[in-house]
Amino acid sequence: MTAQGQLQHSSFDKIVFRVDNTDPKTKIITPKANERVLKYVDILAVSKDIHLHNYRMDYTIDLATNEWGQIYVKGNWYKQDPEVLLPTPEMKTGEIQQEWEVPVKEGRVWIRLTATDIAGNSSSQTIQVDVPTAVVTRKGGTIFPDDQQAELYFPPNTLAQATIVTVNAVTEIEVEPPVRRVSQIYDFAPTTLRLNAIKPATLTISYDPSQLSASWQH
Repeated sequence: MTAQGQLQHSSFDKIVFRVDNTDPKTKIITPKANERVLKYVDILAVSKDIHLHNYRMDYTIDLATNEWGQIYVKGNWYKQDPEVLLPTPEMKTGEIQQEWEVPVKEGRVWIRLTATDIAGNSSSQTIQVDVPTAVVTRKGGTIFPDDQQAELYFPPNTLAQATIVTVNAVTEIEVEPPVRRVSQIYDFAPTTLRLNAIKPATLTISYDPSQLSASWQH
């Protein structure tokens, strides 16, 4: 800004600023959307922005109420050097990596990651996960993944105690050595599961017969 008087005397002042109208990037890496989870969940999530100021993760068991409980929060993350008027833009990454105990015995839970920068831009990602009903020891039970293309059956008394068991389809995985897949790949949890030796569980996985040669089709 420049000002000039009638006698041609002038003076000026200036400021430097940066316009930021770009929303932060948020990504919940684990758990996956619509995944069936155990009581304890390994959470991994990242938020990115050149002016990242704060990020947080919350949960709710009822979207209609819009009441969210806190899982993790990191505030005042952007620290500006008072001696540097306008620092060079540099992408900043905030990470959440922790084990979380799901606060329900069974049912749906929504997890939300929210990030805000110092300009007030904000973005969020929300996913839904499901805590299945535990397999009761005396009754046994059958576990299905979301695509219903696999079945894990537990006879009565094959488990030592009531246990939550999950079966999830896995898409982002490479098999070594590379082979042609004839069915979906699944992840079973918990990995520490122990069964009654005389009452084993039964696993059934559907496959596409067209992916097999005629000699292998049954």
